[in-house]
Amino acid sequence: MAADKASTVAVPGAQENVAAGPKLDSAALTLCLIDGDANFFARDLILNGEVGGAQAAQKLIGGLASAEAGAPPRGAQTWTLVFLDKAAARAQLVAAGACTPVQFDGFCAGFDAAFALFNIVDAGTTADSADKKVKEYLRTFARASNIRRVFVCGHPERPYRMVLRLLQHDAATASKLTILRGSYPVSEEVMSLTPRIPVHKIPRLFELAAHSPPRSPPGLGSNVPSWRSLASPTSTPSPNSPGVQLDPKVPMSKQNPPPCNWFYLARCNKPADKCQYSHYYTLTREQIEDMRERAKRSPCMTTARNGMCPSGDKCILGHVCPNGPSCKYLAEGKCKFTGLNMHAQA
Repeated sequence: MAADKASTVAVPGAQENVAAGPKLDSAALTLCLIDGDANFFARDLILNGEVGGAQAAQKLIGGLASAEAGAPPRGAQTWTLVFLDKAAARAQLVAAGACTPVQFDGFCAGFDAAFALFNIVDAGTTADSADKKVKEYLRTFARASNIRRVFVCGHPERPYRMVLRLLQHDAATASKLTILRGSYPVSEEVMSLTPRIPVHKIPRLFELAAHSPPRSPPGLGSNVPSWRSLASPTSTPSPNSPGVQLDPKVPMSKQNPPPCNWFYLARCNKPADKCQYSHYYTLTREQIEDMRERAKRSPCMTTARNGMCPSGDKCILGHVCPNGPSCKYLAEGKCKFTGLNMHAQA
């Protein structure tokens, strides 16, 4: 997309929102992109569940409006996308005692419902998935003619310097950009850009860390604390309380008790004190991925009975036998993957 040929983009969900209100001016959309894997909403908001999610959305939209030099255009709207690994964030927060599953799910639902163009988006499970999405949305939409302001709340170790510098070559686009200060101070790399990109803070919206984390050596991943950092620093883990670590010498399935697959990967319909498996472990991203892979080795009983699984591709259990058509247990009549096509060639 050439810098001198800004285009107009179609925003998902915008059409129905605009239809019910005043006509949208040609450049009346503010875009806000947040890396939710690195920037944590304030704990008191998350603890308020659905109400807290709505409060966070209100704080955000009010805070963005306070960055305006004057009155926004008639019919102006804000398109906000928060990208994060929902399953990991939920598991870490709950295991650390920062909130309950109901509070976390309610917070996300309340945030999404507050405004038509506000969404907490599940970005996937890789370490930099949220980072990549923020960069791509920034690169794709910042130059669009109907995007009037762009707020970016990024990862402290991945400051989007190259993308921001690229956009700065277009003076009209550069004038739209503002860095939103999240959980960590804005990196020196971004602050050193010329011309300088303004930084905006919204009080009591994000949980704040005093300093940026140390830079990770190339290839060693991120040193940014996970969502579990919202837990009380005075809490002492015990076998019957949040924050328990896995015994590294014992396989996950042999822990006493083993972690609950449904709790960490989806939603367990039993409270922690009624479930035979534990909801209290603090699991790393790698441990959750290992759990996800192992869960697929057990058959989904709905599919095994030739039913239609309501979870579809999101089901945590296996819809196909991991051994495929050559499964030796199938030949012996002992395979638990008994449904039609559960041994089809991948």
